[in-house]
Amino acid sequence: MDQHEHGRDFCESVYPLDGAGGSVRAALEHTRVFLRGCSPHLGLRMAQDLELVVVELVSNAVRHAPGPLTLTLSCDEYIEVAVTDTSTAVPTAREPDLGAGGGFGWHLITALADPVEVRLAPPYGKTISAVITLH
Repeated sequence: MDQHEHGRDFCESVYPLDGAGGSVRAALEHTRVFLRGCSPHLGLRMAQDLELVVVELVSNAVRHAPGPLTLTLSCDEYIEVAVTDTSTAVPTAREPDLGAGGGFGWHLITALADPVEVRLAPPYGKTISAVITLH
């Protein structure tokens, strides 16, 4: 079930996903709806950066953590993207591999968001949150 909370200056959405292959697309579509409702005047570039962070975080969760995950979006003076999954493995940056097309995600997330935090909740999993300031 999707939950939205709209306050005067605050908006939040908690969106559960099953972790299957369609989760990335569903998360991206949900993010676009959220941004239209909570930050309709957001510039195209900022919206694309946020969408990229969502896609990378959800893709990593689908790839590296079995089972369901949750996408939480919140908007105030900044937008926070948080993904909770079932793995307690901490993500690490790796050397990008142009041949295999991998290793770019964590670099992109940390370049676009500040701060990026990993909160472990053993044995249940972790939450990775990425904050993007709306300036």
